[in-house]
Amino acid sequence: LTLVDGSVRIDDRMLGRSWIAPRASADLRRSTSGVEGLASLSVVSGDRTAQFDGEIRYQRASRSGQATITFANVVPAALTRIWPVLAPLEAIESPVSGRLEADFDSHFQPTTGRFSLTSIETRLKLPLLWSQSFDAARTSLSGSVDLPKRRLTLDDFSIDLGGPRISLS
Repeated sequence: LTLVDGSVRIDDRMLGRSWIAPRASADLRRSTSGVEGLASLSVVSGDRTAQFDGEIRYQRASRSGQATITFANVVPAALTRIWPVLAPLEAIESPVSGRLEADFDSHFQPTTGRFSLTSIETRLKLPLLWSQSFDAARTSLSGSVDLPKRRLTLDDFSIDLGGPRISLS
């Protein structure tokens, strides 16, 4: 399955919203070891264009898979309107760029993953902590998750407050 230099429009009648991807490409193919795929998508929502790139790999022998998504210019607060389970992301009102990787078992359930996220001109709404939004020049976070062990590991967290910087690793 291959889509080259296409465009995609999604009309969500339940939410009353439309998303337009003026540039979309995808390539899904069988390989000697399983299935491999690549996709690239630019999504326009309001006055913002977000970029998504993905890669999937399914290994027939182990009946397991991996997926990687890189993205840029995504506002997490906007995602909560698409999928309510993402409601905690409503606090993040600034664009985020990053990379998410996930490993899947033979039942296609996620087992482990890695993440690296960056936000320039970070804006957070945390009404339980501050009455006004919390702003920072730059924030970055990276780590991993092991779902069977219920373990989240933060490898690095840094925040630039426009002068003072805090870094934890």
